[in-house]
Amino acid sequence: MINDMRDHLTYATLAGHRRWRRYVIATALILVFIGLLFGWTGWQQVRAWAARSEPEPTPIDEGNFSVAASKPEKATLIPESGDCPTDPELWRLLDVVPDDNYKRIEPHCVYEGLTRTVAWHMLERLGHTKQEAAELLGFGSLPWRPIPSIKGLTNTRGPMTIPFDIEWAPHPAYRFWAIDAQGQPALTYSLRGCYRMRTIAGSAVESWGEYPVICVVAYDRDPGWAVSELGEQRFSVDLATEPALRRFVFFGYSGETWVLLGEARDWQKVIEEPSAAESEREKVTTWNGTVPWDAAWLQARFGLDMLPLPDGWQTFGPDPGTIQAIANELDQALGEFGGSP
Repeated sequence: MINDMRDHLTYATLAGHRRWRRYVIATALILVFIGLLFGWTGWQQVRAWAARSEPEPTPIDEGNFSVAASKPEKATLIPESGDCPTDPELWRLLDVVPDDNYKRIEPHCVYEGLTRTVAWHMLERLGHTKQEAAELLGFGSLPWRPIPSIKGLTNTRGPMTIPFDIEWAPHPAYRFWAIDAQGQPALTYSLRGCYRMRTIAGSAVESWGEYPVICVVAYDRDPGWAVSELGEQRFSVDLATEPALRRFVFFGYSGETWVLLGEARDWQKVIEEPSAAESEREKVTTWNGTVPWDAAWLQARFGLDMLPLPDGWQTFGPDPGTIQAIANELDQALGEFGGSP
């Protein structure tokens, strides 16, 4: 969402520089708004997007986020019988692409918990508050453990620090919709792979953090609209002429459930050819034994849908005073939660 807000307020030139949009220049309040939202763990300033280029069939790295074109190694699925193992030491992480750090988890039932947390991430971008989304999916608490960075992996490189952008505060009345031009959900998710948070050298094992397994998920946002509501305060931004975007979120296994850790700060890509991105999503999810996750999947799997948009959502406009008021309340909510949910 924070990256979505950034996209609403600025645009990138062909040289890669950020420029304020005309309606932003009209008021310094927007600058205050950005400062408030970005003030916690990396929200202090508007950061430049990653270089604009379409996804290419090369390994994911910090500068390229597609999948390798190599044929994946064939893996035999473990028969699912009885309860799904909750101990990650009983899971097998198998190669999808040779020499790639991102793996496929077996048994496949492990993904059931991950998909529930992905569904929560989707619902809070389809009009539901964070708490509502958690309750609808049966979570006892928010599946969210925000951290400023993680020692993690790209597809081909090695343990490295990956900074995160953290989401908006869990305000009980704040709602956000990411929709297309017709007011329909504009998000599609795809699993990129998973890895263990440790290095093994001989008999020595070095763990990198409290989460034994991390999964990386891409989510693609089609052009359309972004609508925000907090009580009677509402604003909307027309993004129909903006390109589709791909972002990457990290989920960690806590031992009981999968939790959202954060969104990779600079791993954002413009999708130049939506049809190619759709084909790539189908390919990589098939390799990982999953499917693309979108609103149709959300309804079929969990029986849940986007919350109806407020009446007149196309007419709200990006009013600076409304943006400032919502920003103030979100900032206060962060303080009440002590900087964490």
